[in-house]
Amino acid sequence: MPEKIIWKIGPEKDKLRVICVMDKNISSIPNNQMMLMFTQEWHNEEWWPTAPYKQNFIPFPKKDIIGEILEIEIE
Repeated sequence: MPEKIIWKIGPEKDKLRVICVMDKNISSIPNNQMMLMFTQEWHNEEWWPTAPYKQNFIPFPKKDIIGEILEIEIE
């Protein structure tokens, strides 16, 4: 049974940043099949470490920000 989930993102495998660590202190980690889902959720740049630019507290971008998911690795 997994004891924690660590989310990392970055441009290359050796340049990943830890974004979130979930363990029993934050949430329960299920011992069953989990599904990976992506959204275009918008995060405030004051606390999201990879915001592409200063948002000045504007909640959504005027134009879509295009990005790519190049690889997902689950260990």
